Order: sequence, then C-alpha cells, then structure tokens
Amino acid sequence: MSKFIKSILACSVAVCVLPTGSYANFKVTNNTHYYATSDAHNPGSGYQSPCSSFLGDAGIMQPIDNAPNNTFDIPTGAIGFFCSPSCDVTVYMSKNCDARKVAVVNVTPNNGIGKPNNLPNAEGIYINWKSNSEVTIEGGPKATIFDLMFRKLNV
Repeated sequence: MSKFIKSILACSVAVCVLPTGSYANFKVTNNTHYYATSDAHNPGSGYQSPCSSFLGDAGIMQPIDNAPNNTFDIPTGAIGFFCSPSCDVTVYMSKNCDARKVAVVNVTPNNGIGKPNNLPNAEGIYINWKSNSEVTIEGGPKATIFDLMFRKLNV
C-alpha cells in the first residue's frame, strides 16, 4: 500500500476518534443472546454507511453470553463523522445487517442518542433508551443449552 493511501487512512481514523459534540462517548450494551450490527443513513446528505460488520469482528456486537465484550463505546468523533448533522441508525440482530431490524434511532453529535423507534415483529427485542449517551438492547427469547453450544440463535 502506498504511503499516500496509508496517510489518508491514518487521517480518516484520527478524524473518527477525535471528540466532537457534548458527549465523551456513546455506550451501547447488548443484553440479548443475538449478535447485533447496524448501519447509518444520513438523510441530509443521502449517505448510507456500510454495515458495521465491514470492520470485521470489531463491528459486530457480541451477545450477553460473551460479556464483557457485549458493550461498545463509540467515540463521538465517529458519530460526528458519519452523522453530521444527524443520522438514522438501524439496528439488526445478525452478524451482517441481513436479519430482522429491531429499531431505528436518530443520532446527532450535539444532542446524542434520540428515543428509539422500536419496530414490530422483532421477537420481543427492543432498544432501551437510558440517556442521550447510553442505550441497551434487551429482550428476545431465552437461549437453551443447545443454542449456546451451537450458536443457533446467532446467525
């Protein structure tokens, strides 16, 4: 990879992690037995982000069975980069944004996480809004020993 491309990538990463807005970080905790991913749509620019799984394992939220790895701290710089002035984040219960949609949440760098629009037919899974900087993913069926052994629930 050329030095120029490496420099551009380094600058992009730096922009994503520099704090912006009024919150230090956004915290998302997955308290379900499913993996979770998301994508973002910026209605102002029309930009649609790739699925978070584009980042590999770092972009896939682990289920509660893998705690403490079931919590994401998202830098406000990343929110400012993708969601300026705002974006609608769709949460999916899968490893690659291809399964059931659970909720759509409006996020802005200055106001934080808005109240979620929990979607019907999500098998009891929902986003629990705790504050402008923290949400949890809750509900869903209980995992059986068989499910946990073979990860049947986590497609």
